[in-house]
Amino acid sequence: MGIIDRLAAEDNNERALSIKRLVALQQEVDVFKFLVNTMSSYGARTKPGVLEVLMAINRDEAIPVVRSCATDQVPSNRAAALKIMGEAKDVASLETIARGMVDIDESVRVAAAAALAATGSKRATPLLIEGLDNLDKRIVNACMMALSSLWSTEESPVKFDAPEGWKSFWAERETSVAEPIRIAQLEPLFVPEPGQYVLVHE
Repeated sequence: MGIIDRLAAEDNNERALSIKRLVALQQEVDVFKFLVNTMSSYGARTKPGVLEVLMAINRDEAIPVVRSCATDQVPSNRAAALKIMGEAKDVASLETIARGMVDIDESVRVAAAAALAATGSKRATPLLIEGLDNLDKRIVNACMMALSSLWSTEESPVKFDAPEGWKSFWAERETSVAEPIRIAQLEPLFVPEPGQYVLVHE
């Protein structure tokens, strides 16, 4: 198994070691350019690791590549891209991450909520508040965790056990956030054509 193939390993330590080796290999050959040029050949289990390698080698040049993967037809690739952009706290990617909250796939919406929290931008608050009305408990829980992360400080943690508490909290603070992002202004990251089936290549 090649070093790039090991990015799909289920063992996190093996995967992390592969990322480290590829980053180190950049000193000898242009790994970054190779991975970008071959991006379309990687399956759903490998591509997230490839994106992490690109970010570790050159964050600024990698961000546009990661952002483009946010509209990938494969849900797990969209989710991975959102996670990476959130952790990078890339302000320019905020609205792309926000679009994940109206994705057709629940796992992407869960990833979007966590990524919005990671950015630290309270502009995302109304999106997360609206997510509390979702029928999927995973999304509701992800939104509550994200809201707690956005609004808590070390001195003053903020946490509510039910969506109603967060709705009341936001009603009192809504005017304090400039340029809030709302669901009505967003489009999904990926919309399949009528009759289109997404084949996931692992």
